Amino acid sequence: MTTGTEPSVGGFSLAGLVAIGDKYREDRIAKSGKKLYESMHQVPISAPQIPITAGAGTLQIYDGLGPTTGFCWSVRMLNAQGFSAGTINVYRNISGGELLFTFPQAGTFTFGRGEMMLQPDDTMVFVATGITTTTGFNGPQIGGRADCFIQELQPEYLM
Repeated sequence: MTTGTEPSVGGFSLAGLVAIGDKYREDRIAKSGKKLYESMHQVPISAPQIPITAGAGTLQIYDGLGPTTGFCWSVRMLNAQGFSAGTINVYRNISGGELLFTFPQAGTFTFGRGEMMLQPDDTMVFVATGITTTTGFNGPQIGGRADCFIQELQPEYLM
């Protein structure tokens, strides 16, 4: 209760209410970080070789190249191997859709936290053009990894 000299709300000191609010906010931030840490894990990105006909091909599968309902991915690394010439474009959901990344050559590329986000039910579509395969490959092989977490934790992930 207040003594009557400091500001009050409903008989409680304003400073006391602010302190309670600050403590609640600090606890919530601490718990959300812990929840993110406990619920986030890395998932492998693995796909069959991109089928190549006359130097071109498309790989569009909806299971395994993106998060499922209720989850988000932050792609952290993609690797393309098995070709010596040509390019591979990575699109969101459909061939020719939003361009996410281009492999100008075979190699491994890394992405920072939140740089290549996939929302629930998004998928990556790989479109190869001008491809010359290397020995032992019938088409380019794609691999990588992504941070996977529940959608409701996306704001905490991006902080």
